[in-house]
Amino acid sequence: MRVSLRWLRELIDLPENPEALAERLTLAGLEVETLTRAGQHLAGVVAAEILADEPHPNRPEMRVVTVGDGAARYTVVCGAPNIPPKGGRVAFAPPGARIGPTTVEARKLGGVESLGVLCSEADLDIGTDNAGLLLLPDSTRPGAGLHDALDLDDTLLDVAVSPNRPDALGHVGIARELGALLQRPVRLPMPPAFTRAPREIDLPVRVDDPAGCPRYGAQVVRGLHVAPSPWNLRYRLHTLGVRPVSNLVDVTNLVLLLFAQPLHAFDLLRLRGPAVVVRRARPGETMWTLDGVERTFTGDDLLICDAERPVAVAGIMGGLDSEIRETTTDVLIECACFDPPSIRRTSRRLGLASESSFRFERGTDRGGIPHALAYAAGLMADLGRGRVCGDPLDAGGPGPDPHPLRLRPARLARIAGRPYARDQIAGTLERLGCRVRFTPDDAAEVLPPTWRPDLTREIDLIEEVARVVGYAELPSTPPVLAAAPRTPGNWERLAPLRSLLVARGLTETVNLVFEDQATLAAFGARPEECVRLRNPIDAGRPFLRTTLLPALLRDLRTAFAHRAPGAALFEIGKTFHRRPDDPAQPPDEVWRLAATLAGQRLEWLAGNAPTYDLYDAAAVVAAAARGILHQPYDLRPDPERLPWCHPRAACIVEIDGRPAGFAGELHPRLADTLDVPRGALVLEIDLRPERFNATPAQARELPRFPAVRRDLAAVFDETVTAGAVVAAARELGPDFLEHVAVFDVYRGEPIPQGKKSLAFTFSYRHPDRTLTDHEVELAHRQVVDGLAARFAVTIRR
Repeated sequence: MRVSLRWLRELIDLPENPEALAERLTLAGLEVETLTRAGQHLAGVVAAEILADEPHPNRPEMRVVTVGDGAARYTVVCGAPNIPPKGGRVAFAPPGARIGPTTVEARKLGGVESLGVLCSEADLDIGTDNAGLLLLPDSTRPGAGLHDALDLDDTLLDVAVSPNRPDALGHVGIARELGALLQRPVRLPMPPAFTRAPREIDLPVRVDDPAGCPRYGAQVVRGLHVAPSPWNLRYRLHTLGVRPVSNLVDVTNLVLLLFAQPLHAFDLLRLRGPAVVVRRARPGETMWTLDGVERTFTGDDLLICDAERPVAVAGIMGGLDSEIRETTTDVLIECACFDPPSIRRTSRRLGLASESSFRFERGTDRGGIPHALAYAAGLMADLGRGRVCGDPLDAGGPGPDPHPLRLRPARLARIAGRPYARDQIAGTLERLGCRVRFTPDDAAEVLPPTWRPDLTREIDLIEEVARVVGYAELPSTPPVLAAAPRTPGNWERLAPLRSLLVARGLTETVNLVFEDQATLAAFGARPEECVRLRNPIDAGRPFLRTTLLPALLRDLRTAFAHRAPGAALFEIGKTFHRRPDDPAQPPDEVWRLAATLAGQRLEWLAGNAPTYDLYDAAAVVAAAARGILHQPYDLRPDPERLPWCHPRAACIVEIDGRPAGFAGELHPRLADTLDVPRGALVLEIDLRPERFNATPAQARELPRFPAVRRDLAAVFDETVTAGAVVAAARELGPDFLEHVAVFDVYRGEPIPQGKKSLAFTFSYRHPDRTLTDHEVELAHRQVVDGLAARFAVTIRR
């Protein structure tokens, strides 16, 4: 919120140093983010007297004006429609003057040299009127600096107000805060004196939803004249970021900034009945709001209506039909208190926010309605030359007093770390507006003021005493830290895996855990397994993820959208699974590794790099299984269980003989749906702690005897996988069969259709002696014959 220090000084006596004041507010919890000097941007802009006004010789739409600043005469070309007669005063920027970052220079316009600029409010950024020149009082001395002539001096504070302090969204609230901090009295602003005229119109007010509108105040002001507000009021609103409109509308904005109490002014003659009814909307009911948009309401929306139709969205924005116009003479001022959650829901649903809704969503002072309403009515009658008619209308009344709170000095001392005297406690809370009395058991009974809805518990009062007296007064006692051995969690346990994958060229990503159910279902999630959030951050993704891949594939899509030739990404994180046998229990949280690879491999050397394939995904699986989990692994084709993978490249990952995830190529249809490149490889592995081998990896002795290699090429049916052949060879071979691996796959002539050639290498090594050729031949023949019998293969010679 932007705060005018000059306005604050009208409410409380303050020290001269704005920086010290800003620091005091910040230390008390109302952080001052910036401090700006208003009016300091007009160096060299002065008041000038009109000396002559003549037509432009070449441009009929312009005038050649001669002005004087008391020391020199200047010829200025001007096209404004409101040039005053001789002797009038205007704002003038001579050559060399600075308006913000711009320096004024002499230049020719239509062949006539213009020595400076005659300025409007908008030119000088001290108002919004750009329709004509800024006219100054005739008593203004020519040559006087505009900063002094218009008394523009002010200091503006941008204060960050937390949601629990709605009282600080107005200047009176900030003044009360400073009064408590500096121990100085606050002068509550009073309206201009006025005499109430007799009630001239019968205006019933009915609140059908007292829960949504606990209190509704209204005041009729008649005989008004719409005109621009006085200069000082317009300038104050402008510096605080509010656009001046007219005297009647500006009063409502001024009261909002002063008391943090939003108001709305209705054109009384446009209210049918006339009557005011506060009620919930009828489903499908519509109304045009002030921003020129037709709104459609639901039964949850609170409306302000006349006898026939809606005229305002309660607490958010008024209706177009009842707005203040230039012809308005009679006004109904609304000053109400609305239920914050109701205003928040309607504002979010309509996508409609305003300064009023910002305050009503946080809560307003129900007890302050009569004073704010009287202030607005008196000021509007004064500026608009009207009359306040009858007593204010008040539906709902002040309501019950806030609930009294009990503050125990002993607990205050225990939490704050120091004792506070009774007088200090009472004085601090009373300066905040509380009523305090001490009971016989030495406890303070505290009645909070109506403008502090955040004071609801004893701990709130403890915070207020410590905050206002000063956090600097609290003792600083370093805590005693007991060094205890820490058991590493999964995050630390998996750190080596992250380092290993990064070393292999993959890039780690971190994503949010929210997904939509359709995407989760595409990756095999069952509806009963998904965990739905009651209040999701993103309504489009209301479920917790059961797989890491959707978000990872969105990262892949982003990489290719930025023209990356290839990408290798991974994420280590949790997935969440509802327990079907006991849905009331918290969901299971499972640590997983997911990776996706697509496009060209990241090569050190330039040139045509090969693209990622299933073997690269298998290498990531190997890094996790062997390097971190210290367990044997296998990839077993199973396309039926992995419908999101391409049937030709869909493998179940088995670690230590148990299914632990999958690896494969993303199905083309799913790749197109997710807008990622076809051929992208995906994998996901379960990293639950029980999968870790408790026995750390140990180095083996280097072999002392040589290995003997034999190769085998054979023709197999297309349905036979290399993995099945390797597993069979290990089963059929002797103990000294050290290693079996496929090194070639061939399809084509002269291999028959439906067949393929697989080539394997076998490594035989005995740990205690050198094998003879005879032993190797017998062992290898045993393996080859067993494979031929099991798979009905043709051995290629």
